[in-house]
Amino acid sequence: AAEERSDRKLTSEQARLESERKRLDLAQSHTEKDCENLKTEWQQVTEAIDQQTTEHVGDRDKSAVQRTELDLEIQELQRLLEKKLEQRRALTEVVDSCEIRIASIRSKFEKQLTRLEGKQKRLDEALLEVDADSQQVDVMAAELDREREALAEQALQRQRQLREIRAELRTLRRQRRFIIRNVDMRSVWQKLLEPHQDALNQARVSWEASTRQCTELSSRSSGQEEGAARLRSQIDSAAQALPGLEAEKKQAVASRSFKEAGRLTEEIRRREEDRKNFEAELEALQVGLASAREALAACRQSEETAQAELLAGEERCAVEELRVLRHQVRDLE
Repeated sequence: AAEERSDRKLTSEQARLESERKRLDLAQSHTEKDCENLKTEWQQVTEAIDQQTTEHVGDRDKSAVQRTELDLEIQELQRLLEKKLEQRRALTEVVDSCEIRIASIRSKFEKQLTRLEGKQKRLDEALLEVDADSQQVDVMAAELDREREALAEQALQRQRQLREIRAELRTLRRQRRFIIRNVDMRSVWQKLLEPHQDALNQARVSWEASTRQCTELSSRSSGQEEGAARLRSQIDSAAQALPGLEAEKKQAVASRSFKEAGRLTEEIRRREEDRKNFEAELEALQVGLASAREALAACRQSEETAQAELLAGEERCAVEELRVLRHQVRDLE
């Protein structure tokens, strides 16, 4: 029984071992595949990196070479610098010693140097004064040139003004001669027109006097006609009132009102006298009106005659003015 258990146990262990081996083989195969995939992917990534970094790698290698060369140059330069610094220290010692010798020598000539420095200072001041004087002289020369140019410009302007004045004077003389000639010709033209203008003025004065007289006579006759019309109206009113007064008188007599009849008789008599006076005034006024009308007609006739003479005078004067204008045109030509 123990052996059977051991056999079964061994068998089970053998089976488990086989299964583990199979699992390990499977895992190993997977691992190998993963390794192959990893190698492939690694190679792809490496190739991609190499493709993208090829230019940079070249630049890096080139720069590294240049840096190495520069390091060598820097080392050489540092060596040369140390050598030059050593030479500079030696030269500095020489310069310092020379400065000491020069200072000792200059101390011997201190008075002469002080005197020379004073002279140099005075010379510099004199040069400054000379420069200042030279600048002032230049300024004065520039001002003189400007004044000379201004005077020349003023002289040119005066010459232009003189030429303009002479030209204006010649123009004024020509205008004066022209005006004198025109005045003389105008006086001649005026003398030619004076008789006709005088006759025209006389005709105009006569016509204006006739017109004024006609106006006065017309206004006077109009006033007389108004007075005559007023008298006729008064005569008519008096004539119209008499029949009524006669009737009232008859009624008063019939009614034996003698006082009223006497008053009416007196009123009728007064009205008759007024009518007779009005008629006498009207007759005298008509006589004066007739004479005024005759005078107005005569005045209008004289006005028409004066107007005709005025028109004839204006026509003669216009003809004479035309003749004088032609004479003026000939004179002006």
